Amino acid sequence: MRQGAEHTDESRAGKSGGFSHGKMWIGRHSADQDVLVFDPEVSDPDATNLSFYSLSQFRTRTFPRAVAEQKIAEITEKKARADAEAQYKERTARKAVHETEKSAAREERTGRHREHAIEAHRRYVTNLGIEYAGVKDTTGQEIRPRRSRCGICGIAVDNFVGAACLACNDLLCSCGACNCGTKTRTRARAKTLSKGDQ
Repeated sequence: MRQGAEHTDESRAGKSGGFSHGKMWIGRHSADQDVLVFDPEVSDPDATNLSFYSLSQFRTRTFPRAVAEQKIAEITEKKARADAEAQYKERTARKAVHETEKSAAREERTGRHREHAIEAHRRYVTNLGIEYAGVKDTTGQEIRPRRSRCGICGIAVDNFVGAACLACNDLLCSCGACNCGTKTRTRARAKTLSKGDQ
């Protein structure tokens, strides 16, 4: 085989007659090696932009015809093609499993981050010389924080951690800091004491 020739088990879309045969066409993108399925029952084979189903990304990918013919090589090896066809037939079930696994992984990451933030909050409060009162769960609640930005790390405060300090009743920053020890907290406490003396 001369240098630069294509592999025998794959050929470029343009050289194999393209996507106009009215049959399912399966290829591999030369850049990311994604296996792509062109289904004429779903996509128009005469369109300027051709739509393929990505077996690895579980979604439709669209390419200009010229790009598809240049970059996507047809898979002709029988076993590889059969495997791809089987995966395509089960695409709905496979996508559901994929989404479930993604959701579980995301929840696990969020849970770890929350644990780390709460532990950092314990250290933060203790270092201020304040008795640690714990936190309350605020997951999923729409709560407006008492401070717009964290006085320690400077980022915008929201309910990402899903916990509020029981001492100051303000949301925890992802760095673990709360409103305890801040000027806002000090002023609020002084105002409360002042009212109590009257």
